[in-house]
Amino acid sequence: AAERAYVTTLFSNVASFKTTACFSPEKVSVIGSADQVKLSWQNIAIDAQEFIVLYRKEGGSFTSKSFPSTANEAVFFVKKSLTQIGPGVLDPGVTYEFQVRTKCLQSSSNFSGSVFYAVPKL
Repeated sequence: AAERAYVTTLFSNVASFKTTACFSPEKVSVIGSADQVKLSWQNIAIDAQEFIVLYRKEGGSFTSKSFPSTANEAVFFVKKSLTQIGPGVLDPGVTYEFQVRTKCLQSSSNFSGSVFYAVPKL
């Protein structure tokens, strides 16, 4: 009797993964007045989950503040009295540095280049 060779072909489901680069926000700019400072940016990341804004007094330590993925700006208020404190409250007469990064689904972008704003003195 002749032997028969049986060949079994195995098929497997191959998952394909599409990676999307997490890009830093573009066109980061800052404008302000004696009352508030507005930092704005343009999102170019497809899967942005949130934006992280770093800000600091020039030469100081950074403070981080998160904003939803639908945001394209962050508003900071200028301190009008010694009792007005909290996140996002800036001191008058001080220069601040701002940077923005995108937090995506699987990774985060680099921070944008720095932009600076000198808050007017009261």
